[in-house]
Amino acid sequence: MSQTYRNRTTGDRGIREGDRIRLDRPSEPDAWREFKEGAWEEELPHRALTPMQTAMITYVADQALRVSLGLGKGKDWISLSDKQRMFWKQHGPGEEGDLLRKYLYLGILHALEEQHDNE
Repeated sequence: MSQTYRNRTTGDRGIREGDRIRLDRPSEPDAWREFKEGAWEEELPHRALTPMQTAMITYVADQALRVSLGLGKGKDWISLSDKQRMFWKQHGPGEEGDLLRKYLYLGILHALEEQHDNE
């Protein structure tokens, strides 16, 4: 099985074939680079997000939006109780949240929904 690598400097992605990397560029099927130890790092397999990780992402994004709206940051995720985290996971900004905050919450959920492990 071929292993995928990513260049530490350029971010290029490719498949190692011996002492060369075939770049992952559909528009340039013959794009190759020399494999140099330390310049390329093995790309780890993708691991899906858990629903709680997605909830944390929506919460942190909401904090940034709150600050930009002049509402204050609120508590950090780590400072929330388990009950508060579960409420956020299920309801987001809830009834107290304005429409923009709800759209942000729902938009992030929609964007990440296929990344969830089943819980």
